[in-house]
This record gives sequence, structure tokens and C-alpha cells, in this order.
Amino acid sequence: MVQKFEICINILKMGVEFVMVFLEDMNIAIHQTNNQQSISSTSQTPFIGLLP
Repeated sequence: MVQKFEICINILKMGVEFVMVFLEDMNIAIHQTNNQQSISSTSQTPFIGLLP
């Protein structure tokens, strides 16, 4: 019985670790996407003050 309980705890630990790594990767991907969008949007916008 104790051995099954230890196995269950280990599976839960692995599951929590997987979720944490997944969330960290998603956070990095979101930040990279936001940075690329801000760079591309600022480089494509013309400066209105220079138009005749």
C-alpha cells in the first residue's frame, strides 16, 4: 500500500513539473511573439510628420 502511495506521489510530482515547464515555455513564446509584433509594427508605420 505504501509503495502505491509513493508511486502516486511521484506521478503527481512529474505532472506538476511538466505543467510548470509547459507554462514557462508558453510565457517565453508569448514574449517573443509580442516583441516581434512590436518591432514589425514600428518598422512598417510611416512617420506622418514627413509627408507633404
